[in-house]
Amino acid sequence: MLLTEASSHHAVLLLPEPNDPNASLLSASELHRHFKLLIKALRVGPDYAIDYPSSANVAEEALCHAIKAYDALTALLLGTFWTAYAGCRLFHKFERKYAEYRLICPSCHRTFLAVEVPPLP
Repeated sequence: MLLTEASSHHAVLLLPEPNDPNASLLSASELHRHFKLLIKALRVGPDYAIDYPSSANVAEEALCHAIKAYDALTALLLGTFWTAYAGCRLFHKFERKYAEYRLICPSCHRTFLAVEVPPLP
């Protein structure tokens, strides 16, 4: 998880333990919002780069790492997920970009919130 604060130049990347049952992935929109704040925090102005070249180089390197990490995390968010509408109790597979959206059930044509459920065995 990327933690940033708009009024500060600090940003922290927190990674949950792989076996933590309480850990949850950020939604794509949350991840994008945090990434934008991180990028803003890492950008340095031209005057700062001239006055502090070594710090500017470190910030530039951190920016490159942040972009690579964001690309890797968004690749994980792409793909598919399983969801089910409680009304007809049928499982459906959708592209991950539709997670947490209101969708129309392909079976009964009623709307429901697409919440990820564990995949079928």
